Amino acid sequence: MQPDSRLSVTIQGEGPNTIVFGNGLSTTQQVWSQVLSYVPADWRVVRFDYVGTTPATSAHWDAARYQSYAGHAADLGGLLARLEAPRLLFVGHSMSGMIGALAEVSAPGSMSELFMIGASPSYVNREDYHGGFSADDVDGLLRSVDADLAAWMAGFGPMALGRDATSHQLADFRDTLLALRPDIGRMLLRSIFTSDHRDVVPNIRCPVSIVQNADDVAVPVAVGAWLAARTHCVLHEVLPVSGHLPHVTHPTLLGPLLRSACDRVAASAPLTRHPSSH
Repeated sequence: MQPDSRLSVTIQGEGPNTIVFGNGLSTTQQVWSQVLSYVPADWRVVRFDYVGTTPATSAHWDAARYQSYAGHAADLGGLLARLEAPRLLFVGHSMSGMIGALAEVSAPGSMSELFMIGASPSYVNREDYHGGFSADDVDGLLRSVDADLAAWMAGFGPMALGRDATSHQLADFRDTLLALRPDIGRMLLRSIFTSDHRDVVPNIRCPVSIVQNADDVAVPVAVGAWLAARTHCVLHEVLPVSGHLPHVTHPTLLGPLLRSACDRVAASAPLTRHPSSH
């Protein structure tokens, strides 16, 4: 396929097995560099940036389309369809985990496995669900974002990366956050922290891997357990570290899990795409 300039798609390698990496907020496709060595050499590797998450993709921003995950999921679904991969592993960090879930539910048979890293279907606590934040917490967070986005971003970086982050990793994360166009940054944060896709989760048809850190400011361990109980879960791994981005701060812990997922997908039957009932 031809690379999609709207999503800044990059493709490396060829072969019947494909891995697609989906970024979380405040990171670009370069964030996966430390785990690429765990992907088998004969795989096709696809990386991209969601519209609005980098200066290059901001020209395509449409506030109505991207006010929720739905627009991003439609973009991802289009990319997966164009790849026409016989076997495909989608790796989704943070918001990409649920964007990947929406894409899979909309087009069953588009993924051989969904590999979620620090994903959450909803961040707000409810009577029967522990998302990590009260409704007042989220309201206060969004007020802070509206009042001074740069200040909020400066404080968020150290919490998101955790105790083991290097000064270089913190600087890269901060620079990517600050490169977001302010209106886009505010809308993305609002769409993330007010999202609720719990109803989507039981409809995911493909196998799911769930990886999270034990001490994550954004996603408590209970969220991973909730996801595992409601999906065709083949792996639920809690890494004994802090932060929200293990592919950045602890690639040697995440990498072997990613390689095992590649091995599972390589041994699986070729994809059969089905019409969606949603």
